[in-house]
Amino acid sequence: ARLKTWRILRRARCSTNRISRIVQAVHTLLNCGYAG
Repeated sequence: ARLKTWRILRRARCSTNRISRIVQAVHTLLNCGYAG
């Protein structure tokens, strides 16, 4: 999963807005996953 996110980030380097949204989404998903 992390590799996929890193690939997406590499692709979205041009648009910072997308990166911020993706980072927030990934962060929330990780938090929910760890919270169980």
